[in-house]
Amino acid sequence: GKRSLVESGAPRGTFETKGSDAPTSGKYVGAMMVDLRWSEPNGPNGVPLDVRRFGALLCVHRFARSKGQNHNQLQEVIEAITEFCSDQEICTRGLKGILQGTDQDLNRRYQIIKDVTGFSATL
Repeated sequence: GKRSLVESGAPRGTFETKGSDAPTSGKYVGAMMVDLRWSEPNGPNGVPLDVRRFGALLCVHRFARSKGQNHNQLQEVIEAITEFCSDQEICTRGLKGILQGTDQDLNRRYQIIKDVTGFSATL
């Protein structure tokens, strides 16, 4: 049957255990066949975690390459950093973009970031 791995109280994914009729792509653990395919729980609108991570990577890289000039992406960058706070590449690229620009741009961004609940805890 399916088994859930739990981290911090929330299911992070599942693996399948199979009987003797299991496909040969699995690995035997004792008398049990374990299917090596890993599945992550879907997020909002059924989007898998790896697809959301790839979208977040594209978002922060695009923002950093624009040197922070694409102001309407700031909210997306903040959301990407918040959702994937344990991903070093997303955080560093996102922050690099946030920290680029004129003093006026930076002051405006800092005000927006200050109003985002829990963002400072993410950092």
